[in-house]
Amino acid sequence: MREGVSPLKAIRLKCLDCSSTSKMVRYCPADGVHSTCCPLWPFRFGKRPSTARRLYGPDMLDPKAMPDANVPVEELA
Repeated sequence: MREGVSPLKAIRLKCLDCSSTSKMVRYCPADGVHSTCCPLWPFRFGKRPSTARRLYGPDMLDPKAMPDANVPVEELA
C-alpha cells in the first residue's frame, strides 16, 4: 500500500485497477448477484457504504438494482 493512503482509498485504487475505469467501478458486477461476490464491492467508491449510499443513492449499493453484467457499460448512465 502506498504511504499516506487510507484503507478506503486503497480499496478504491484496487477497484480502479481491477475494472480500469470509474464507470466500470460504479457498475461493477462483482456484487454476488450478477457474478462472484467481491468483499470490497460495498467499499468500491472509496467511502463507507453509508456515505456512498447518501452521495450516490441507495441503488448503487443494492446488488439487485445493478444492471446485468452483460449490459455494455457504454449504455449505462
